[in-house]
Amino acid sequence: MEKLEKENQTKNDLMTLQEVCELLHLKRSTLYSWNTKRLLPYIKLRNRLVFYRREDILNFVNSDVHKIRSKQQIQDAAISNILHGK
Repeated sequence: MEKLEKENQTKNDLMTLQEVCELLHLKRSTLYSWNTKRLLPYIKLRNRLVFYRREDILNFVNSDVHKIRSKQQIQDAAISNILHGK
């Protein structure tokens, strides 16, 4: 019984490409582009099927990775990184 519950939990934690597109209001091409740029971790099965962990999607949405920054913000970050040796 526990094994079945764990299997169901795993299935619920994985999302298809279509589900992620619907959740984030993205086109499939955008998500494929993000995969190429490795912005979002994904799991590829049998060299075809792509799945995403729900936790990874939520972490991505809550991170600053996808947020658009102004030219000034980018310059400020670059200067800060140079000054602090990052």
